[in-house]
Amino acid sequence: MRIHYLLLLFFLLTFPLRTQPLPYPYNLDFEIGEKGKLPKGWFVPSYAEKLGYGAFLTDEEPKSGRYCLELFREGKYEEGMYGSVMQSIDAKPYRGKMVRFRAYIRAEIHSPQGSAHIWVRERIGNDEETGFFEYHQDQPMVLRQWEVREVKGRISPNAEVINFGLLLLGNGRAWIDSASFEVLSDNEIQSINFQLEQRVIDNLVDFAKIFGIVRYFNPFSEQNFNWDCFLYNSIKFILENKEQASSYILRSVFKDFLFFEKPSNNLIDTSGYLAWVHFGYTSDKQHPFIYSSKVNIFNPIRKYQGIVQQVINVKEFAGKDFEFSAFVQGELLDYSSKILLAVRFDDVNNKQIGFLVKEFKNINKKEWSKVNLLGTIPQNAHFAKPAIILVGDGNIFADDTYFGVKNNTQLNLLQNESFETSKDSLLVYNWRLLDVSAQNGYFAFVSKIKHRSGEKSLNLYSDKDSRILLPSPNETIKVILKDLKELAIPITISVTDFLSRKLQKNKFFEGDCFYDLNDKVSQIAILIDFWNFLAHFNIYLKQDINLETFLEKLIIETEQVGNGAEFLKVLERLTSLVNDNLVRIVHKDYATDFGFPFLWKSINGKVFLTNIKNSTKGIEVGDEVIQINGIPIQKVIDSLSQFVAYSSDDWKYMKTLAYIRLLSSFDTLELTVKKSDGSMVTEKFQKNIVTYELVEERPERFQLLNEKVAYFDLTRLSEKELKDILDTLKHNDYFIFDLRGIVLTSEQFLGLFTDKVISYGTWKLPVFAFPFQKNVSWQTINCKINGKSLFNPKGVYFLIDERTVGIGEVIADIAKRNKIGKLVGTKTAGNPMEMVSKDFPAGLKLYFGTFKVVDGGGKELYGSGVVPQIPVALTKSKEDLVKDKILQKALYLINTN
Repeated sequence: MRIHYLLLLFFLLTFPLRTQPLPYPYNLDFEIGEKGKLPKGWFVPSYAEKLGYGAFLTDEEPKSGRYCLELFREGKYEEGMYGSVMQSIDAKPYRGKMVRFRAYIRAEIHSPQGSAHIWVRERIGNDEETGFFEYHQDQPMVLRQWEVREVKGRISPNAEVINFGLLLLGNGRAWIDSASFEVLSDNEIQSINFQLEQRVIDNLVDFAKIFGIVRYFNPFSEQNFNWDCFLYNSIKFILENKEQASSYILRSVFKDFLFFEKPSNNLIDTSGYLAWVHFGYTSDKQHPFIYSSKVNIFNPIRKYQGIVQQVINVKEFAGKDFEFSAFVQGELLDYSSKILLAVRFDDVNNKQIGFLVKEFKNINKKEWSKVNLLGTIPQNAHFAKPAIILVGDGNIFADDTYFGVKNNTQLNLLQNESFETSKDSLLVYNWRLLDVSAQNGYFAFVSKIKHRSGEKSLNLYSDKDSRILLPSPNETIKVILKDLKELAIPITISVTDFLSRKLQKNKFFEGDCFYDLNDKVSQIAILIDFWNFLAHFNIYLKQDINLETFLEKLIIETEQVGNGAEFLKVLERLTSLVNDNLVRIVHKDYATDFGFPFLWKSINGKVFLTNIKNSTKGIEVGDEVIQINGIPIQKVIDSLSQFVAYSSDDWKYMKTLAYIRLLSSFDTLELTVKKSDGSMVTEKFQKNIVTYELVEERPERFQLLNEKVAYFDLTRLSEKELKDILDTLKHNDYFIFDLRGIVLTSEQFLGLFTDKVISYGTWKLPVFAFPFQKNVSWQTINCKINGKSLFNPKGVYFLIDERTVGIGEVIADIAKRNKIGKLVGTKTAGNPMEMVSKDFPAGLKLYFGTFKVVDGGGKELYGSGVVPQIPVALTKSKEDLVKDKILQKALYLINTN
């Protein structure tokens, strides 16, 4: 990209412009001009025309108004091609001032490389002196959806002309619309560099605590609100009002979402109450289980009801009045819970011809009460299906049921009406719980705990472990501010209030907001956004941390950082609060391409070199690292582990060592090592080797090790790649699956090695209806693998060690429990879950784990790890450090077989 920058600068410096500069910016909304032609005030420079670039007004999906401006090029592609459409203005009014060019752009790239950008460049005199020039090569636009971009810079005191416009690298099309060119106000300039007083820090912390509750749990909020702009503009408002009290700040920002007066009465609104429920976490990405929903707490969340029914023949009673009744008692747990009596009528072909239902909500916990349903049996009915139904969550008992017709009340058509006939408490005679009810967390048994007559009754109840806890009507969350005042935030609102109350136009949602990791407003906004997400949705957050105090410390650290790279370290500090080996925060522009020329690993708390290049002092594989830059290795690891997330000491060492080698700010390291003879050697190393040049040696990600053995590295093979290989693979005698790392495939491929249906356990997804992870519920997802038995090898081996994490541990556990293959290596990380991601402003992405995994025996896998049937003891010997002892063990077993 450095070459791109220099070539572009050369073009813009050397190619003459064919127009005189305008006195001021003109036609930035592109509405003046004719469709198919250049807009007034804009032109394509001659160098771009010669390369085949052109531009015109189009009505194809403008951001606003009638037109937007399109820049295009087709034809033969050559690397290094650039074209621009631009405007030139007189620089004199802007000399010495900070300016900002902002615009919405989108792109459609047709060449192997390419992107769109906006740019600004000043001309000084006759271009003998280079002035301000920026096009943010680290923020390429390659998507067709509109996104805002901006360039800021200070114009030189002797600048003559300011050029700005849209740039297209390569072939394709790029569009620009809704542009602006303006001088930044003093407040906007000061927001880039400022010092935070304690009052401002307190206001930021108070805002942060309320922002997450409002955004994620206040029923007036919507997911499609422009929360990024709301957050950015709110932070600016706080920084610009340094002397204001927190209560004024919060009321100004959150005026549409807070109740400053309690509801005038305590009457329950029968229309219901709205609340947000987040399954997993709030996400814009499609996922079969992870989503957010605004629910009415008076409606059940369970997707189906608990239905116990019986089938009876009513042909001879067609046309007669009937009564269906039962005596019930028990507890209904939620506002949505109720009991239904229902009867479905079918004709001779089992086609439904009628349905009657009646609901009952007032059920006594200790005394039996009669509930009944009256109606008429349809004329052509042959069968009736009377049912006792539990809607929502509860625990109810039913006894002495009755289904009879008028004028023949002594005849009870129901069998086993008092549930006395049963075996081992199972509901096996006449009554049955529908399969779909069982799949949705309902149980029905014959119980001796309670009975109205005889010795038994029906016990119908919902699974307490999968119950979704919801807030109550008019429930609020009280937040204690820094000045010890309280603020109440509603997390349920009546449907009537929601429909009658219109949100006023809120300036904090309006306007354009451009996040830049080097900008202090952006940094604080992102920090608060990130902090809230972890606080409300990460189930592996450490419990012994005062989140509010930690946030205050990080705000102070953010004030002191100088650039985006340093700010990323602040966010990494926040990830260290999570006991999850999968957690990491990344940005593509801060990914490293270089590392130090050695590999290392920890064994029993000591660090040994496993590979090294270009040592001039005889440092070699097997040497123990004693010091880094003169500091004991243990102290270095303890210090830098604050930038990584981990759940065990093994992963603390593993991630911190990787951090030092690849992501730390060190450009040089001085290693002091102890050799096998006890002597010490110290040598300096530069971070000068491309990362992929020095990696752990393994076979290719798929490799036939010989005519009998197929090797698959599932940390480097995608789901589709694995499927494609297995679809075409000839039958091999032995399979080796490498799980040592973050596995990229699901567990479903295991079905190819068995003819059984494997019910291997339960995934538990956290469900959040309350802020700060109060009353977390769990949605259970029962998992199975359908066996296809396409392969029948002599042996299947799975390679595991402490790096086996996430879905890899699930695969290992299933394979072990169901005897699909043998596990070879060392115990896994104890961190099984699905890895997901969340996008944050300015191009940041958080990777983390969600779900909890419970094995087929009911044991949660987190923290325990999977133990191999064939353990491999790893030592610090040079041979063990160089060779892949785990793979060698698997191959040895194959050869001996």
